[in-house]
Amino acid sequence: MRYLCLFLALMLAGCDNVPSHLPMTGLTITTADGGTVRLGVEIADDDAERAQGLMGRPILPEDKGMLFIFEKEEMQSFWMHNTLVPLDMIFADSAGRIVFIHHRAKPMSDDQISSRFPVKMVLEVNAGLAKRRGIAVGDTITVDKTGGGN
Repeated sequence: MRYLCLFLALMLAGCDNVPSHLPMTGLTITTADGGTVRLGVEIADDDAERAQGLMGRPILPEDKGMLFIFEKEEMQSFWMHNTLVPLDMIFADSAGRIVFIHHRAKPMSDDQISSRFPVKMVLEVNAGLAKRRGIAVGDTITVDKTGGGN
């Protein structure tokens, strides 16, 4: 138990530079029943930002996430290497339509998680949020162009 506490303390000590400098914006998911889910998201839209992702962060607030935006719609593959928080990965095409959801990705795993379909965006949120909020394949993601997240 003592070693576990030491390990956790060391992990958290290494996270002091974790707060992001990425731009924040609002995002709305419109569900099949007409409901909406609003989130504040950080935008990762270049190679360096996408490579870093949410690695090393000890927490992710419930109403926040990270939106990875790619130059073109194509197959994408993600992993949880050095990611401490379990996540749902929500994959969407260029129209914002959700085409696949990977529920509860395991922290620190190097297993590849494929989009299964060509996508333009990937939204990472806390594990279980998709089910709790009724987010499903076929729902749509709209990014607030004015910026400002919640």
